[in-house]
Amino acid sequence: MGNILSVGPGQQYATIAAAVAAAQAGDTIDVQAGTYTNDFVNVYKNITLQAVGGVVKLVATTDPPNGKAIIDEGGHGVSVTINGFDVSGAVVPDGNGAAVRYEGGSLTLNNDTFTSNHAQGGNGGQGHCGDVVGNGGGLRTAAAIVYESKPRHRKTRKPRGG
Repeated sequence: MGNILSVGPGQQYATIAAAVAAAQAGDTIDVQAGTYTNDFVNVYKNITLQAVGGVVKLVATTDPPNGKAIIDEGGHGVSVTINGFDVSGAVVPDGNGAAVRYEGGSLTLNNDTFTSNHAQGGNGGQGHCGDVVGNGGGLRTAAAIVYESKPRHRKTRKPRGG
């Protein structure tokens, strides 16, 4: 069993991303309830992200820096568990944004909610599948997971002149 790292106001780490970067395989990251804006997370080690004291809201108001997702998870042999998170706002210029991008290994989602995220459909049309996207067969879900994706674009289009 690993260590417990804490995230939130007055805690060990101010951001989830900083705690994940500092974590070792087997650690649990306890995240205090609240809203974490543009706190993009890349997880490539065995960890648990655990909401404490209520729901943890991960909200994107800008494009993810990796051009993929708010939470980018996985790889061969990686096991990640996310408990009690509400992830929203994943939008990227190519239309392939996701709340969670599952890259392999094992991903377990418990009591998580995903809203207002988008991804490009396989036929080139706008899709409604941007909540959890990825590869492999190690995805597990439990309890209430709500998918309410809505295609959105942050680009401002110029009016056509005439």
